Amino acid sequence: MASNESGSANMVWKVLRNKFGYTDEEIEQLKKTKWASRLPEIFSSPYWIKVEMVKTNRCSVGFKQGDALYFNIGGMLITRKAPAQVCPHAIAALSPAFYACLDRLSRGEDPKGIVIDHVCCTDPGFDYNGLGNNTMRITFEPIPSSQRLRDTWSAMPYMFYRSPDARGPDPGGLPKSAGKSGPAWATGLTAGQPLTGKANESAVKFLSECPLTQDEQAMFLRSDKRVRRINGIERYKDTRIVVEVINSDACIAGHGVGERIYFDSMGRLLTDKSDKPICSRLLNKIWYRLVILLDRIAEEGGSSLGDGTFRGDVPEVRMSCYGAPFPFGDCGQILMGISMEGLR
Repeated sequence: MASNESGSANMVWKVLRNKFGYTDEEIEQLKKTKWASRLPEIFSSPYWIKVEMVKTNRCSVGFKQGDALYFNIGGMLITRKAPAQVCPHAIAALSPAFYACLDRLSRGEDPKGIVIDHVCCTDPGFDYNGLGNNTMRITFEPIPSSQRLRDTWSAMPYMFYRSPDARGPDPGGLPKSAGKSGPAWATGLTAGQPLTGKANESAVKFLSECPLTQDEQAMFLRSDKRVRRINGIERYKDTRIVVEVINSDACIAGHGVGERIYFDSMGRLLTDKSDKPICSRLLNKIWYRLVILLDRIAEEGGSSLGDGTFRGDVPEVRMSCYGAPFPFGDCGQILMGISMEGLR
């Protein structure tokens, strides 16, 4: 460990190494990484992240105004302070704001100064064909001294022992391609014989025009779900997924009612269809509806298409952008609908 670091920082690095399965070389690499070099200060923060419900609308979990979820400074949910049920629609919306907190901490700044401190869960609420909705405010609450003492005590074993379960079979990040040098577990993801028939021929042609190696193409063709995805993209290549703004509340990006944004059957944004900039906060949230349509596109059976217009019960649920209702958030909020255009 670096000699110019304080004793407390060395202790944090040692606990991180042993608890999460890093090697000494990997710890040294983290120390050289711009944001990670401040991990000892980040993990020594005296705050919990508090997510308070400031506006509720028939929340399925039962949250009411004033209720809160608590997370540690790394963004991990503190389960002992959480209700028996926690909705994924709330958790998903919080992740980008938590990154903003970590960014401030990694620069030695006070996280309490974050600007984007209000977010909505991904369910738009009962009034827009959803189930319920919460607008959440992110604040910071000092950790009680008794709890900080318990946290320190629970970390003490990692000063002396390494966790036997922390390191996976391929701890380098994204899985490596299966092959002669690939991990044994990865071969199981693509096991099987190449599919045959007209559908497979179409997939082969599609893949030949993509920047894939021969081994990657062969790997794709051993997966029924991937072949179905490719064939769905081809089958609906002349259709367009249309996102339309149906309500606009103080949107400073200028997205007004009636504006339409287009995606192709692969889910790619068609920039030539728009004559103005598109806010990233819109794109962030619309993905949650796009994935439903992309799943339907990949289905072979006609039953997945409902009445043939892709306007089944689920896609008709309105989707909000990442902004919060005015005046809670740092900007306004829009609501969007999604449909398919050009179906035969």
